[in-house]
Amino acid sequence: MKKLYALALGVLMTLGLSSTALADEPRCETITVVDEEAWTEVIPGTPSQHYSYVGGPIEGTPAPPPAEGWQANTTIEPHYQGQATPAQQPDGDPYTDGESGLHYVSHGSSGLADWFYFDPGTPDETIEHEAVTHTERDCDKPDKPDKPEKPEPPVVDKPHRGDLAMTGMSAGWAAILATVLAGLGGGALWLSRRRMA
Repeated sequence: MKKLYALALGVLMTLGLSSTALADEPRCETITVVDEEAWTEVIPGTPSQHYSYVGGPIEGTPAPPPAEGWQANTTIEPHYQGQATPAQQPDGDPYTDGESGLHYVSHGSSGLADWFYFDPGTPDETIEHEAVTHTERDCDKPDKPDKPEKPEPPVVDKPHRGDLAMTGMSAGWAAILATVLAGLGGGALWLSRRRMA
């Protein structure tokens, strides 16, 4: 009987230590931390600009802006085909809608030409910058277990003649021991008290 009592006590202590160790284990998870938010960068484009050549009569074709002799006048192109003063390319081809660069308009029948230049500009450029992040482990601190209260000493009844001899063990402790041993597969331990009439 003393061996069985010692075995049950050892099992109870082991289970208690195991549960305490599990309770002390921190709960962790991987989280994403944002170091820099995502943002949109807009690089401004350049506006369109139309120029007139005012550098005086020249032979051949003038050098385009920003060479000397050019004067900015409007931000649209007024010399496409179908407009009031249609222009030609330097090689004589029609200067059509959507084109840009150097072009000329005949100066009446004098054999001279007025030179122009159209810079269509550039659109704004948009760049999307992704967020800068990193991951790290986030662990909860284990709860500190409360200090267990000191158990009340077991009440030991006086043994009666004919009772089952259980020196130093109360009926309550005997019931706990029986439950542990039954759970461990040690068989049912039947404890009974028989009082003499």
